[in-house]
Amino acid sequence: MREVALIVSGVLIALSLEAMWQYRVDRSDEQALLEEFAIEFQGNENTLDRWIVLHQSVASSVEALLGYLESTGEGASVTLPDSSDCTHRKKSDLRSRAEQSGRGRELRPDIAHSLP
Repeated sequence: MREVALIVSGVLIALSLEAMWQYRVDRSDEQALLEEFAIEFQGNENTLDRWIVLHQSVASSVEALLGYLESTGEGASVTLPDSSDCTHRKKSDLRSRAEQSGRGRELRPDIAHSLP
């Protein structure tokens, strides 16, 4: 009977050690994945920041161009593209200004496709 208890105890200890080791390996893998995600998220954030700056610059340039065209009376065929607003500006305000000045009726296809 004593030998059976010793064997059962040995098996239980071995199973416990194996479970502890597996837990340690799992935590190590988890930490490595979290570090990789953090690096990837930082890269994505940097990319998005660059795109936001670019789109804000484009929107500012379009706004300046519309202002210039409005002051010269030129550009009756200039409107803003129908893309979604990703520059944190109210494109609808710019579009309504263009429509009020008579420029919101036509859109040249070559300009519409070249703007982001």
